[in-house]
Amino acid sequence: MRSTYSSSPTGRNSDAASGSGVYVHIGLTGLTTQSGNHEVVQDQSFRFELPARYDLDHIQIARNDLRILHDVFQRSPGAVTDLHNAALRGDRESMRKIAHGLGITEEGIKTQGGGMWIYIAGAAVFIAAALLLGGGDGESEPVGQGDSGGGVDGGLPPGGLPQ
Repeated sequence: MRSTYSSSPTGRNSDAASGSGVYVHIGLTGLTTQSGNHEVVQDQSFRFELPARYDLDHIQIARNDLRILHDVFQRSPGAVTDLHNAALRGDRESMRKIAHGLGITEEGIKTQGGGMWIYIAGAAVFIAAALLLGGGDGESEPVGQGDSGGGVDGGLPPGGLPQ
């Protein structure tokens, strides 16, 4: 999927050549469905171009995205769980129905001042920076780690989840 966003959410520099040439690539692998007597494993990949310049307009859109997501998680935690489980099953029809019911379609998010891909672009850059720069000399604490328990590992214990 190629992003249709311009380099600025206000529409400045909106021609296709205004992108950065750097893409965020999100992939889901191992999505399993049953087709008759056969198990079918699918991979899905989404790719979108980062804007040529990230500005304060993007920050406001990302704030709106986070507010929208927070509201959905707060209002409908069961439906969010159902959405994630439908994704894990590869059940696109259920995902579409649940997302539509939650109002988290791209159009719905845009009408609330969000842009979704802008937030994801910002998050992807933060994650990449943390992964690329976090280790340093081996002595420093990874980015985002500290009293909050946050960071790129989502607060998981060292080594990840227990087996």
